[in-house]
Amino acid sequence: MLVMKKRLIAVGMCVVMAFSMAACGKKKNTAAENIGTVGAETDAEGTDDVETPEENTKAVMTGTDYKAKVTLPDYKAMKVGESVAEVSEEDVKRIDCLLLVSGYFNVDMTNIGQKQGEVSKYDVVNIDYVGTMDGTEFEGGSAQGFNLGIGTGSFIEGFEDGLIGVKTGETVDLNLKFPDEYTPNPDYAGKDVVFKVTVNYINEVTDKFVEDNQSAVIYLMYQYFSSCRGYASAKEYYDEVRHGIKVFNVVSDMFQDIKDQSEIEANEEALQEFIAEQKQPYIEYATTSGMTLEELLPTYFSFSTEAEFDEYITDIYNSYAVMFAISKQENIAITEEEYDRVVQAMVDSSGGQYTSINNFQADYPKQTTVDDMICGKVYYRIADIINVVPDSEIETEADTQAEEQTTTAEAE
Repeated sequence: MLVMKKRLIAVGMCVVMAFSMAACGKKKNTAAENIGTVGAETDAEGTDDVETPEENTKAVMTGTDYKAKVTLPDYKAMKVGESVAEVSEEDVKRIDCLLLVSGYFNVDMTNIGQKQGEVSKYDVVNIDYVGTMDGTEFEGGSAQGFNLGIGTGSFIEGFEDGLIGVKTGETVDLNLKFPDEYTPNPDYAGKDVVFKVTVNYINEVTDKFVEDNQSAVIYLMYQYFSSCRGYASAKEYYDEVRHGIKVFNVVSDMFQDIKDQSEIEANEEALQEFIAEQKQPYIEYATTSGMTLEELLPTYFSFSTEAEFDEYITDIYNSYAVMFAISKQENIAITEEEYDRVVQAMVDSSGGQYTSINNFQADYPKQTTVDDMICGKVYYRIADIINVVPDSEIETEADTQAEEQTTTAEAE
């Protein structure tokens, strides 16, 4: 299932980062009721019979011109503390969980690696389990060869934590209790249960798994890290996961500073066009729901007036203006090969909703996807340029700046 990228998500850097983290761009030429997700359940008939507008198939590969005058700070001289750039193995395992057990990517587990060892948080483990109540097996309480992400909250409280520290090949009894309110089966609510669990192995991404699931891996990496690459091995996959996490951490920390220190002079015509374009799907949805836009806004955002919403969208415009000013300064562009690779991966991962790049473009114009991909390249460029220094250096500079501000205030 493809998840629609909401362009209006959060303010500042997280706005721009979230656009490319969520999936594949702003959907146009679709019914307003499709706000939120794109998948078989929202558009069961797909787009095979929809004629793709010619303008949706074209793009300026250096990105949209937001027509703002932007004077950027010297972002190449900026610094970030080394702790911000750190990537933990737990962070990496979280991504494996998303890929292997989230259900979004429908991966082929035939050639998954089978690692031995001790189970830790966010491992994806293959288990056999048998559940009993009062010594008797109960319906739905047993399975063999089940892949479980430890720490995902997929099973009742205590089940996943009870497997942490267990070694592969071992069998343990988990004495647990169903929640007092257990909606999947109210008959089990509040009852004691014993699960006998055998840990068969810990799943591990291998070269063959990456080969078998190339489209799913590309889609995952684009969705969460805006990466435009292909992957030939497990090492390349894990290297890019670590790099992507670092990029997200660093840019989330630094982009707002870059934006705050930039001088932005909006092009009023372009700004108003941007505001109108972003508001239109919500206006249409409000109309079909028998509401005004201001009545709808609290449902999607924490705004009570349209003026607040306009201010929010203006901030997004400024974020894009800064983002594409950096892109221009760094000579960033998307190649046709990169575009085709990413979009084909999304087509392959759409569960049959899309069968070609062309009918994908009926919903997601090429320019929108190209712009998102450029934002991703900007994130990576910023992370590679900004200086990573000891935290103590950042703290010292912050203390010095605070003292100078205090001295200035006292003098005034």
